[in-house]
Amino acid sequence: MRSQRLAIGDNYIDNPDYTWEEENGDGGEIDYLADLVVEGNVGIGTTAPESGYGGIMSADTTLSILGGVSGHEGGTSRLNLGGDNRHYASIVGEHTTGGRSNLQFYTSTGATNPSEKMRIDYNGNVGIGTTGPGYKLHVAGSTYLSNFPTVSSGGTSLSGWGIGNGTWPPQVGAQNPYVFNYHTGLAFSAHSAYGGIRFYNQAYPNVTQSTLVMNIINGNVGIGTTSPSYTLHVNGSVAGTSAYNNLSDKRFKKNVQPISKALSSVMALQGVTFNWDKTANPSLNLDEKSHFGFIAQEVEPVLPQVVTTANDSLKSKSIAYAELVPVLTEAIKEQQGQIDNLKQEISQLKEQSRPAE
Repeated sequence: MRSQRLAIGDNYIDNPDYTWEEENGDGGEIDYLADLVVEGNVGIGTTAPESGYGGIMSADTTLSILGGVSGHEGGTSRLNLGGDNRHYASIVGEHTTGGRSNLQFYTSTGATNPSEKMRIDYNGNVGIGTTGPGYKLHVAGSTYLSNFPTVSSGGTSLSGWGIGNGTWPPQVGAQNPYVFNYHTGLAFSAHSAYGGIRFYNQAYPNVTQSTLVMNIINGNVGIGTTSPSYTLHVNGSVAGTSAYNNLSDKRFKKNVQPISKALSSVMALQGVTFNWDKTANPSLNLDEKSHFGFIAQEVEPVLPQVVTTANDSLKSKSIAYAELVPVLTEAIKEQQGQIDNLKQEISQLKEQSRPAE
């Protein structure tokens, strides 16, 4: 028989019907791998394992590890599990004021003593990385969920919401967190490569067929574009029922000067009709219509103030057409002055050529 075996309980004491197995399956009633068998209740740090503070502990308690004094608040009990005095984990039960209790879990890397990693407080809140969880699940640090749980908020079920950190959607790239909803077709993704947030419209039920609808990067908002170059950058048409208002308050302006040579600038511009070439940049949402406009590269030498070069791979150029209005206004006024002068000269010539009476 193997030494240091112990059986505790009325059924085991001097009872020939209960024998240890010497090897697996030899007919003994007690498994040959067992070194300690207990029938009944075990108390560690207590002489009454069936009763606790205030008589709360039930009579079916099998193992009690109590570190406090019965009838008094405070005290902890610790269960260490591991290989030696450095490589172990601990489960700690703590009795705090007001008869409250919590459960703490300690682990160690082996280089240091175990430290608390998780606890369940008296309210049932679970804290990971925090000793004071304020929610049913309170995580202090980053999280990773590989499955897609159902989330409920305020009694309203948000069935279909998922949280992940992988290669979906394809445009996001590997190891970037995202949140999505199967049924509404809405997805959010934090893009680590650009430090921004992306919004996708899914094609339910095939969630891999997602379309980027909005992108926020470095304070710029892009709609239909992955690389917004302006505070609001729209890859497509924009409509509204009211006018777009530009700030024009005198109090916010300095170096105010009249526009000179406006007419000669306008005369140097060449208005054109055109259609968009979709092959130049397939990512742009260009229509098939015929348009009126200018060529930015032709306008820039004449009026560089109205031309902007984007910070994209193509260094795309655009024109602020609204800023052409003051130039056109002054050109018209300048031209009208010339017309008025000509009218006056003509009137004088007519007067001079009139026969004398």
